[in-house]
Amino acid sequence: MNFDILISGAGPAGLRLARALSGHGLRTALVEQQLALDAEAFGHDMTRRLMAQRFA
Repeated sequence: MNFDILISGAGPAGLRLARALSGHGLRTALVEQQLALDAEAFGHDMTRRLMAQRFA
């Protein structure tokens, strides 16, 4: 198979980037080392309040 983009890591940034790029018509491959994604991969400790403080 041929892809335009290869993204390594299915964490929050990788997932968001893959979705955005594929939405623009790019053939996107997303690879992840872990067999199963857990809460840690998705930043489970990032509460809305903490995100507001970091990105305000």
